[in-house]
This record gives sequence, C-alpha cells and structure tokens, in this order.
Amino acid sequence: MLGADRNFTYKAPHPVIVPRGSRTISNQQIALINLGCESALVFAERVATGLQVAGISLTDDPFSSDLTLLAGCKGRVGALYAAEELIADLSAEGKAVLAMGFNENSVTDIRKRFPGIASAPQTEPAAIVAQILEQLRPETPAPGEVLPEHRASRLTPPHYAYVNMAEHCNSCGIPYGGDTTMRPTADILDEAEYFASRGVEELILINPPSHPDGKTGFSALCQQLSKLGLWIRFAGLTPTAPIPTLLPLMAEGLILPYLDIRFDHVSPPILRSFNNPAAGRDVLQDLNSWRVACPGLAVRGSFTVGAPEETEEDFQQLMDWLTAAQLDRITCHTFSERSTAGVPSPFAEHRRKALIAHQHQISEARFQTRIGRVFTVLVEEVDEEGVIARSFADAPNIDGCVFLNGETSLQPGQMVEVEIEHADEFDLWARLDE
Repeated sequence: MLGADRNFTYKAPHPVIVPRGSRTISNQQIALINLGCESALVFAERVATGLQVAGISLTDDPFSSDLTLLAGCKGRVGALYAAEELIADLSAEGKAVLAMGFNENSVTDIRKRFPGIASAPQTEPAAIVAQILEQLRPETPAPGEVLPEHRASRLTPPHYAYVNMAEHCNSCGIPYGGDTTMRPTADILDEAEYFASRGVEELILINPPSHPDGKTGFSALCQQLSKLGLWIRFAGLTPTAPIPTLLPLMAEGLILPYLDIRFDHVSPPILRSFNNPAAGRDVLQDLNSWRVACPGLAVRGSFTVGAPEETEEDFQQLMDWLTAAQLDRITCHTFSERSTAGVPSPFAEHRRKALIAHQHQISEARFQTRIGRVFTVLVEEVDEEGVIARSFADAPNIDGCVFLNGETSLQPGQMVEVEIEHADEFDLWARLDE
C-alpha cells in the first residue's frame, strides 16, 4: 500500500510505451529507474525517448540490461542511498550503472563503496543520450542535439502522464530555489493534447508558477486544459501560487479539487531560512478561504523538520498547525534529506515520525467521513484479488488507494463509480455503485 510515510522506495519502472513505427536495431538494453521527483521522471522519459529513437530498447529488469540508468534530482539528497542495495547487487554482477541528476555529494559518497559507478549532471536530455551512446556504441556517431518533441516513451502506466510546466525544477531542495521560467503556455497545451490523443485519462501538471504574478497566461491555460475532458491535477504548488485561479474550475468539476502544496514548515524563522515565499503569510487563513471557495477540496502538504535552527517550540507550532489545518495527507522529510547545508538536528527523525503519527490520526478521522459516499475512481491495477484504484484525492505513488476486493472484470485506465465501505489512515475500500 501507498502512504505518507513511504519515501524513496525502489520500484521497477512500468513497461515503456514504444512509439509507432520504432524498431530496435541492436540487442542493447537499458534499465531506467526513477528515484527522484516527478520532474526527474519527466527528464528520464525524455532520455528514454532519445534512446529508443537511437535503437536502444528499454527493460524493467536491470540485471538483464547492458546499463542501468538511475535518475534523480539534487533536491532529494537521500534518494541515491535508497538504491544502495540495488547498486551493490548490480556491481557484484559487473553491471554498469549511471547515476543521472543526483546531488554531487551523494554520488561522491556512493563512489567510495562503488568506484565504478558513472554519473551525469541533469543538463539536457540530448547530452545524456549522447553520453550513453558513447559508452555503449563508441563507434557510432551520436544523434542530433534535438530530441523528438513529445515523450513517446514513458515510465508511467498508459493512463496517466506528467507535464512539466517549468523549464527546470527548483521545488525539492532546501533552500527553495524560487520560480524557474515557465514554459510557453502553447507548448504545455500542445503536450497535454498529445497525451490526450494517446488515450491518457489523467494529466498531472508539476512545477506550476509560485507567485500570483506568475498567472499571466496561467488562467487561460487552465481554462483550455479543463476542456480536454481529462482528470487534471496540479502538484508541487507553494502557498503563494495562483491557487485562486484554480478554485472556480475545481468547484465546477473541471479540474480535480486537489492541491499538493509545499508548506515546508509554519514557523516564520524556519520558513525564512528555507527561503520559502510563504514566510510571514497566514497560510491557515488561506487554506480556510480555499475550502470555502471549493467545498470538498483535498489538500496534501509536504514538510521538512530537523533543520539546525529548529527549536522544540518551532516543532510544536507545526504540530498545532496540523491539528488546525486538518490536511488529508502529508509527506515529511528530515532536513538532511533535503539539504547538504549545516548539521541536521539530532531530533530530526524523532520529529518526523511524531509528525507523521499525528497526521495519521487526522487522516483516518477525515477518511471515515467518506464512508457511504460515492466517488469516481480511476483503475490502476487489476489482479486475482481485485482492483487497486485512485480517487480525485489520490495522486499516484504518493497518496493512498481505493481497493475493490473481488472485482476482476475491470481494466486499468477505466473510470467507475464506487461507494466507500471502509477506511483507515492510508486507504479506502469500496464496492461498485449499482
């Protein structure tokens, strides 16, 4: 099961969607595993597309591949360590490993144990593709510097896709890196329409603008996206993002009433040290106003505890704020997972567990109120035991699931109406609504 306290779990990628008309011109294979955020996944998918254009096939088995590409991001400092066991097993069998986009310090540390691991900065996908091809096919010229416009190869199931709204990602690390350049709205819409034409049922837009003045073109884009007839979900928001632009569309059911927000903390001194744009803002008041504008709004928050300057009073302020905020779910990281600066608090892990335990009580109470209600769910997987699905309140891989035990006739990507029968702090159980 998925839940708030499950970070950096190794998971083999889904089978890659191969572009029509493509073919493998050699038997070389690469396994591509994403250990970073959604932005890292999008970057990895662009690399995968370039590799397949070059005739390299992808596999979900790193032990049968010629090269395992581990994709990550600088903000998730601890991500590479989570794959240490996998790296050790691959190294023991003499398999090549390339770490792409990770924090340099973590790569240096891993190399102390595994000197053979190669690395590449997360610059441009074409440069990574060229580096890989040079390693696998030194005698073959690299392709051009421009990769295909659309990500025909994806590491997600066919029914959902991520769309990056920014050129680069600054949303994971501490301190917060600020807004990056937003992609032209026409390009974002074109990519969304491309995925819609390929049968995608849900689009998850990541790295939206972080400031109200970033809504130039944002409102019109949201209106256009809402006309695609898909589930549209926004993730990686900050409290200062143009959320009021989204709320009317959410209230009308045109965009999923779901907000994934990087709160970081609530103590003003901590927020200022994190360079969080919400420092000095009454975010609880904002949250209450959002719920008035869109009743039934689901809100997930991400937090970081254990910064060197965090006091017990700061942490208690965060605990009290969670009680008042009544969020649906949270993710909580320790400072050392998000930053290489300074020395983390020796109480960091204790505080992280305490915050998550507190949220579990809040989540279970909130989910109990959904029993007896009918929701539309998107089917994720079907096996001999039944269906694993998601509701509007459940983003893939980070939130919970809706289980339909005994239902085996449905298909992944199908949307059905269900009635909730049971809930715990992570997940819901339901039956088909007759």
